[in-house]
Amino acid sequence: MAVPAHPLRVFPERLALAAFVCLLLVAAGLRFYDLPGDYLRGDEKVAADNSSGTLSEVVHNTRNRNSSPLLYPLALWVVQKVDVSAFSLRVLPATASVLTVAVMLFFLPCLGMSRWATFLAALLATLSVAAIEHSQDAREYSIDALLAALMIAGLLWYLRDGRKALLCASLFLAPLLQYGLVLFGTALMGTAMVLPPRPWHRRNAIPRLSRIPHWLRYRIVLLLPAGCFLAGCAISYFMTVRYQWQEGGFASGNYLSAYYYMGWGESDALPIFKFSIDRIWGLLTYHLPEVVAIAVLAAFALLLVASFLRRFQGNLQDSAIAVLFALCIAVSVAAVILKLYPFGGIRQNIYLGPVIFLAAGVSIHWMIDSLSALTRRAWVAPMLAAAAVGAIALAGVGDLWRDSPYLKTHTTKAILAFLKEHVEEGDMVYATAFAATSLKLYQDEKPGNYYYEKTRCADGGKNYIQEMADFVISQPNVPNRIFWVHERKPSL
Repeated sequence: MAVPAHPLRVFPERLALAAFVCLLLVAAGLRFYDLPGDYLRGDEKVAADNSSGTLSEVVHNTRNRNSSPLLYPLALWVVQKVDVSAFSLRVLPATASVLTVAVMLFFLPCLGMSRWATFLAALLATLSVAAIEHSQDAREYSIDALLAALMIAGLLWYLRDGRKALLCASLFLAPLLQYGLVLFGTALMGTAMVLPPRPWHRRNAIPRLSRIPHWLRYRIVLLLPAGCFLAGCAISYFMTVRYQWQEGGFASGNYLSAYYYMGWGESDALPIFKFSIDRIWGLLTYHLPEVVAIAVLAAFALLLVASFLRRFQGNLQDSAIAVLFALCIAVSVAAVILKLYPFGGIRQNIYLGPVIFLAAGVSIHWMIDSLSALTRRAWVAPMLAAAAVGAIALAGVGDLWRDSPYLKTHTTKAILAFLKEHVEEGDMVYATAFAATSLKLYQDEKPGNYYYEKTRCADGGKNYIQEMADFVISQPNVPNRIFWVHERKPSL
């Protein structure tokens, strides 16, 4: 009795399509649920404030008050020209997160990936707490994940028939959107280099270059994508990186210190190994439920062994995902050891979500097919498929229940209520630039006795007080009381 190669094929085509559409609707519902309902959080206010003002101010703020490339601040600047609200600032990340799931469900299967593997990957992405949390964040992390998914699509398109347009465009944009995507682009180019040449490579090989080694001659077409990637890196360096770079890595001296290797030397093999394993596990459990991460690690390890023994019968696209995932981990570990970029279960690694989800889908799909072939029973594949979907769904819902991404912080609401209740005629309200961003968003117009910081004092309360004092002295009437509105609470 024949064993179906792909469990989803036991269902009618229309039923499979309906399942894909339903999953996409669930993803959209989870990401747009109560999107404008919460006040902007601290880092969202910073992102909005850095992207306000004139275009030259956005460039200056990004260079001197941020640690990201210029592309997303410019996009946020355009959004704020249309509307400034919690919804408008978050709609791009929420939409990008939904599109990431859509790319997995509808685009990647068209490029040769197994529909079953992409369905499992999309299910994991749909229920990922980290993905949902940052889809409701005004910063760029969900858009990073979408571009990473499109970079994967560009790689698969290149592998299938040699089309390089999407690969070149996504590689060019990657360094302009997030610095972590430079590492991802490096792993992507490495994957394109190490995979076997396709027939179309041979048709496009240049006969005159017969002296060039066979392996290199069939990969010379990768010079164009590599050039686009290097061009994006160069633009990003001259526009932002040279102004932002800190010795030892971004924020390595404070909140990201645990995500850099701080050993005495790069030759310490055992500490490096322990650190790497700990951060890899943190990365996987950040994107996946813990029980799923354990199963995926076991399945992926067996997949690597089968590939080494040449017993992996999957298509080239599924193989590409496995190679890309392994290279992403290797490049990320190298970067964290060299103190170039943080690595672990943090938002700066959201861009690795798509390749993690796809590698998990490919591994589980391969395991199901292998067990089905081993038992030689047609009913084993659909039974295991249903069990895998059920286990992922239960684990994902359990994580959402335990670590809700919809937790609200009402700091700004409390500040506005406090000011409305206590500020009287003759009082003055002085707001730092950080706090003023929230006040501008949630007040129809600026009251006459409200004053916003102009010089953006960054050295603490002493400078704030000096600016307030200078401003009060310049006024014809001395205020009865001065309310100082800082990041978290108003001071009197």
